[in-house]
Amino acid sequence: MTVDAGALLFKHNTPPAPAQRKQEEIQAKGIVDAYNLMNYDAVGISAYDLAAGLQFFRKIAAQSHFPWLSADIVAKADGRPLFTPQIIVEKQGMKIGIIALTGSRAQTLPADAEAKITDWHEILPQIVAELEDKCDLLILLSSLSDRENKEITRTVPAINLLIQAGTRTANMKPALLNKTLACRTGKQGKYLGELVIKWDKKKIWSQDVKIKLLNQRRNLDRINWQLKRLSAKGDPAEVDKQKPGTLQKYNFLAGKKQALENKIKALKEQAADHEQNSTWKNQFIAMQVSMPDQAEILKIVNETKRRVNAAGKQQARGIKMIKSYAGSRACRSCHKKQYDNWQAGRHGRAYRTLEEKKQQYNLNCIYCHVTGLNRDNAPVALSLNENMRNVGCESCHGPGKQHLLDPSKQKMILRPTSQTCQSCHRDEHDDSFVYKEALSRLSCGAEGR
Repeated sequence: MTVDAGALLFKHNTPPAPAQRKQEEIQAKGIVDAYNLMNYDAVGISAYDLAAGLQFFRKIAAQSHFPWLSADIVAKADGRPLFTPQIIVEKQGMKIGIIALTGSRAQTLPADAEAKITDWHEILPQIVAELEDKCDLLILLSSLSDRENKEITRTVPAINLLIQAGTRTANMKPALLNKTLACRTGKQGKYLGELVIKWDKKKIWSQDVKIKLLNQRRNLDRINWQLKRLSAKGDPAEVDKQKPGTLQKYNFLAGKKQALENKIKALKEQAADHEQNSTWKNQFIAMQVSMPDQAEILKIVNETKRRVNAAGKQQARGIKMIKSYAGSRACRSCHKKQYDNWQAGRHGRAYRTLEEKKQQYNLNCIYCHVTGLNRDNAPVALSLNENMRNVGCESCHGPGKQHLLDPSKQKMILRPTSQTCQSCHRDEHDDSFVYKEALSRLSCGAEGR
């Protein structure tokens, strides 16, 4: 079966800026079209899916061929769930219950007077109690915080598998939290998570007893080696009478050895029942650019990109400059060598890469391919003066108009900070970025000017 805990439609859990809303809604529609082809069994509703508000979400949900689930989005008037809280899916002769929680981080809901997020404490135990006897396996799709998820595993132990929404860059390997197996893939679909489960009717996860037993035996071997070394000259109680520190260390290790032997004995008893418990195998599959594209999905991606770019192009108006910025060409008269090096480098053709991909009007991309802008003022880039396109000199060295008027008094920043670089080289765009290594590769040669 294929499920997703949510956070699909938008990159942020706050409403899109008015200028960016149309493009982001087009992207959300493209994501749903692709998911429709991938035969998902269920998707949880996250705060990131509600960023454009309930009205837009209802429209997108109506176009989805899979169920969107949320047990805690309810009507303010009567507490009735506004979406399907849970479903039961039959797979390989098993009945699998799937529940979803959106969580209080859905910041767009207060503006929608009809809806609110109810506390999971009030609803989840009752839903689980209703499903527990009907289902062989219970799955929770959760957009809650790590702290809340841990609390759920303590207070609602009948949940067998907890899949967290991918709102963080890193994958989280499956781990037992009390009696619940919890896992998460990183955000933005850079990885798929494949979990192969051998499920036993007792509904008890194996805690990999054999691996724990092996590790404890290794610990015992290390302690035995230390004890042997300390007793090489005879009984430490006699030999080390005048060395209280050495004798204390020996007694401590001897006590630790006894404790480990007791643990090993208990683990051996558990290992006898090991094969009867449920087990899992997990892998994260990186979505590499080199992987072949599925033709129908690629068609959706390309059409979505085309529509996004077209929507941005309609917003372009006139020619704009940014106050306090001079543009890279103004630097050329005094810093020709650096200008030429910059122009030949990747920063000097950053805007061209968008043009080649026909994404130069995509507001999610453009602000990192021009000078002097960020996500908040990205719409300015749609009409930016040509001299401000590309990641120019002032992206690293700061606004230059005052320096141009009086170079001796108005100094420029010599070296960009890590914060400057990482405003664009974020994990979601460049997860291999290392500031010091990248700085050494900068080709403009500004420091040697």
